[in-house]
Amino acid sequence: MQIVALTDRQKEAVEKWVKAIPGAVTEIKPLDKFYEAEISHKDYYNRNRQAGYCRIVIDPKIEKLKLQFGDKLKE
Repeated sequence: MQIVALTDRQKEAVEKWVKAIPGAVTEIKPLDKFYEAEISHKDYYNRNRQAGYCRIVIDPKIEKLKLQFGDKLKE
């Protein structure tokens, strides 16, 4: 796994997280370049909720997130 950290604070947080996972093999790298998403990719889910990928892949992940962290999510 590779994790990209934008700041030193993020890097430190990720390093702590990785150390807590036994056997984790993770590379932490600084972000070298950032490429802005194309318009068709921006806000994809909200614009395409009826698409098969959104219904089959994204919706279940959002439901899982709500179940596990619903008390921390903003309305």
